[in-house]
Amino acid sequence: AVGGIYNHDEEQYVGAAYFARGFLLYRDFIYLQLPLQPILLSAIFDRMDQHFFMAARLFSGAAAIVSAFLTVAITRKLGRGMLASCLFGLVFFAPFSIQAAAGSARNDMLPVCFMLASIYGLLCAHRNPARAIVWVAMSGFAAGAAFETKATFLFVPLMGCLFSFRLAKTRQLSRSIVFVLCACLVMLPAIWLFLQAPANFLFDTIGYHRTFALDWYRAEG
Repeated sequence: AVGGIYNHDEEQYVGAAYFARGFLLYRDFIYLQLPLQPILLSAIFDRMDQHFFMAARLFSGAAAIVSAFLTVAITRKLGRGMLASCLFGLVFFAPFSIQAAAGSARNDMLPVCFMLASIYGLLCAHRNPARAIVWVAMSGFAAGAAFETKATFLFVPLMGCLFSFRLAKTRQLSRSIVFVLCACLVMLPAIWLFLQAPANFLFDTIGYHRTFALDWYRAEG
């Protein structure tokens, strides 16, 4: 996070969080992703006077560390020993894509963290039926948060819904309902921002990526 190569694309994420402290995403300025990360970062920026760029990178770094711990916890839930689970946690950091995301202000690392938290919650619900509703609720919140951070993580709540229905086995449909409701509840900030400026929201999150984003990538080579 401290020594990572600068990427001008990071400015969008830092700038969105900075301006979100006093303005509305989409209505007052453009932001080309779903809104959860700048909402969370803006709360951190409110307590700072400078070094916003570094804070955003360290935020991603913290999400990467939590993701590694979640990887260890998930492998433990799957029945692996502590040594093997710790090795999986180390392997998590091996790909260059993870290392780059962990040291970037972009919104790549946070949804991964939420996705792993959702998986862990569902595994806990499967292994601990007595408190399954609590774990399913946590998993639903995390799945919705993954999608609200980055639209390409829509598969997380969708797969979570399928797995929660699998857990229900028609006897405890309430678990699936709780998962869906919690995932939707996390989306309320995005829904509210959409209602403030529907056209802007749709262009920033969908329209731009269908047309202008491809032109941008071609121009960048």
